[in-house]
Amino acid sequence: MDKPTCQNCYLSLFARECPGRGAKGMKPIIFIGDSPTISDVKNNDVFTGRSNKLLREYINNYKLDYYSHLTNIIRCHCTETMDYYANKCKPNVINDIKLIKPTLIIPVGGFVYKQLKDVEYYNMKHIVNKPIAYANSIMIPIYSPSYIIKNKAFEEYDKSFSLISDIYAKINVYYARLI
Repeated sequence: MDKPTCQNCYLSLFARECPGRGAKGMKPIIFIGDSPTISDVKNNDVFTGRSNKLLREYINNYKLDYYSHLTNIIRCHCTETMDYYANKCKPNVINDIKLIKPTLIIPVGGFVYKQLKDVEYYNMKHIVNKPIAYANSIMIPIYSPSYIIKNKAFEEYDKSFSLISDIYAKINVYYARLI
């Protein structure tokens, strides 16, 4: 059986599989990271690296795991997240968003936000936890787990996940009334 490859760049030729590509089911919340770690490639899953375990813990603690689809902008492991690779893989994420039709889109970190919104300059302090409309969904940018760990800013993740959980619950209550 041939390994899946992406036609946009050469990185996938060397990857056994691109983590996140075969995620199960369509979920109403999509968390988008920058690129897979070596741990992600070994486990054939996303957000399994040391710092990304924090993100998974928060997703689980706030009981969002069942509703979440996890993926990356850059699908194959690369030594550094670069605009070149992100531009090649970005159409895959855009297609995922169109297929999944998520209620919430959560860009994890500034690099992902920059790629999705096509902006050059931004200040994470001004965009974190500020819901905006994006692709018929609500986008809520959050800090990357490495930033949270490095700055010991765990209260920021508490704020972010509390906001995500509250918005998601309110939307579900609203749609339940319509049915």
